[in-house]
Amino acid sequence: MVIALLFLTQSSLKSEKYERIGIIFVTRDGGYTILRKQINTDCETWWQENLEFRENNLDRKPYQSHVLHLINGKIVIGYICNY
Repeated sequence: MVIALLFLTQSSLKSEKYERIGIIFVTRDGGYTILRKQINTDCETWWQENLEFRENNLDRKPYQSHVLHLINGKIVIGYICNY
C-alpha cells in the first residue's frame, strides 16, 4: 500500500511541469534588470501569451524601434528560459 502511494505521488509530481523564465526589463537609466519567475508552461508559450505590443509615438530617434515590447506595462528586451 505504501509503495503504491509513493508511486502515485511521484507520477503526479512529474505531470506538473514548471519552468523558470528570466524576463529582461529596461531600467530608467537605460540599463536592464532580470526578473526570475517560475511558470507552469514552457517559456515560449508564456512569452507569446504575455507580451504586449504598443506603438512608440514619443520622441523616436533615428533607427529606434517603432514598437515597444511590454510585460505588465514595463518595457522588455527579451527573456531567458530556465534561468
